Amino acid sequence: MKKKIAILGSTGSIGTQALDVVREFRDSFEVIALAAKKNVRLLEEQIQEFSPKMLSLSDPECYQYIKDKYPHLTVYYGEEGLDALASNKEVDLVLVSVVGFEGLRPTLSAVRAKKIVAIANKEALVAGGALLMEEVKKNNALLLPIDSEHSGIFQCLQGEDSKNIS
Repeated sequence: MKKKIAILGSTGSIGTQALDVVREFRDSFEVIALAAKKNVRLLEEQIQEFSPKMLSLSDPECYQYIKDKYPHLTVYYGEEGLDALASNKEVDLVLVSVVGFEGLRPTLSAVRAKKIVAIANKEALVAGGALLMEEVKKNNALLLPIDSEHSGIFQCLQGEDSKNIS
């Protein structure tokens, strides 16, 4: 059974690398949703190749352009759009690679919706780490760090007793 994924930040470095993985493992993943800031050219290529059902854009002009050009798709705007994709009932896994503090809110939305969350956004962990981890525990969600720095720390801590770490 395919994992249905939402990629928040699909036109950035991590998002495009994630789509490279989807390309290699098409039998394992289905792209349900993509979110971008304003790289419309690349987003349109991704729409053609991966046929998502939902999109979200952060730039108002790009949002209107995509909404008008792709009336058959559900197109969201701004923070609410990221939340809608992150918590959508069709999505199994949410990859959060939006830049900066902007990534905290959709990460919390995905966690509260009990999604598997692959997080590449360090700022969300720094700014809201205590709140985020409390929500992960409360909702029995899975938070997987995928950016090099925090993934390296995560890997080093595997098998360690958290009581011995300060």
